[in-house]
Formats: sequence, C-alpha cells, structure tokens
Amino acid sequence: MTAAPVPDEPWQLSAACSGLPTENWFPQRGQSAVAAVAVCASCPVRVECLYDALRVEATAPGDRPYGIRGGLTASERRRVPPLPRPKATALAAVRDVLAQHSPQPIERITMTTAPAVPPASPPVLAAVPEADKRSPSETLPLGQLLKWADGHADESVRDQSARAQAVLAGLRRRYDTDKELASITSEADQLEKRLAELRAREAELIPAKPKKARRPVDYPPAEVRAWAAANGHTCPAVGRVPKAVVDAWRAAAGGSA
Repeated sequence: MTAAPVPDEPWQLSAACSGLPTENWFPQRGQSAVAAVAVCASCPVRVECLYDALRVEATAPGDRPYGIRGGLTASERRRVPPLPRPKATALAAVRDVLAQHSPQPIERITMTTAPAVPPASPPVLAAVPEADKRSPSETLPLGQLLKWADGHADESVRDQSARAQAVLAGLRRRYDTDKELASITSEADQLEKRLAELRAREAELIPAKPKKARRPVDYPPAEVRAWAAANGHTCPAVGRVPKAVVDAWRAAAGGSA
C-alpha cells in the first residue's frame, strides 16, 4: 500500500491498522510487537503517524511515551532528536528516521497543510471506522488510567480509583480461585481414573477362590418331595430339599432310608 491519503480526509483513515485490535499496538510486558511492527512497515501513512506521535509526545515531556507508532516502539521514539519546526522539514526528518529503522524505502508523502477536519455530514461520519471514534481513555492501558486517577486533585476521582482497584483485586482473587478449582477438579478426575485402573489390575492379579464342592445327595429327591406334599410339609419344587423335610421323611420311614 503506497497510495497517498485522500485529500480532505484525516490520515488515520488510510492507516493500515484501521479496524484492527488496538491492543496489538500496546503490548504488555512479555508480549511480542512483531506483528504490529509488520503492519506498520506497509502502512501508506507511516510518516504522518510517527510525526503526529513525536509532535504530541514533545508537548508532554513529563509523560513517558508508550505503545507503537509509525512502527517505532516507545524506547525507539525517545531516541529520536527533536523535530524541526517547519512541518515540511519535520516530515522529511521523520522519513530519514524511518529509513534507518526499515530495510524498505519509505514512500515520500508530502503534506504541506494540516489534515482537514472531516465534514459533519452523515455520509462521511458513517464511513469513519468505529475504532477512530474511541476516546483517548478507551485506548489507555488500565494501569495508566488508575495511576492518573490516584494522583488526581479531585478526591472523588481518587475514591473511584480506590474502589476500582478493590473490584479488580476481587476479580483477580476470584480468577485465581476458579483456576485453582479447575486444576483440582482435573487432577481429581485423573486420580479417579487411575484408581479405577489400579483396582481393575488388582482384580486381575488376585487368584480366584475355589468353589466349595457340594455334598452328594443321599436321599431320593423326587420321593421325598412326593412324601412332603402328601404329608403337608413345605418343600421347594427344585433345588435341594430342606434338611428338616429330609429328617422328617427318614423318621417316618423308620430310619431305614
């Protein structure tokens, strides 16, 4: 993408990052900025983006630069010398800075006048990407917003910051608790599965108990059942005849059975 911005449009509308997640250009500690820098490398308004960042940061020397602008990190922008006052000369200086940080030549885009404010007609406003309508606070990292509120002269703002930090602390505790509970549940499931495997293996290793041999029947079952039915004794139709019935049958037979 090397086309110059459309006249009478803000340069942000031609930015390669338009519509992409803003947080990619504000990486937290330990996060990589390679993807964001790669997007900046092909941006047609990279010069204007870096010029705008350096101009704004020069007006607030007490504030530390943050985020990636024009493909340069905050530490790289801090090493850039102050820009000359004429805008055309400043843009040329910015292009020289970018040429030192990029293996590809930087498109020389000339802007001799400040970008015009977009007209307030509905069609133009409808074409503005949602990300461009965000207020500065929406792109500010949470830690910096709370730091600003902590040092505010208005006591009510400091109170809001204290309450917000208390809520965040509660959310962090709940997050940590839920993560630990999830870990415990997962570990418990694994232990139960392992215990089931051990018990199954234990059952395989334990030798089977020998079955007791049944004593042979020393009476005629059919004859005893017939006698029991004829003499009013309760006797199951199948299986072993109860000992009491067998003893009664033998007694009735005179002990000869």
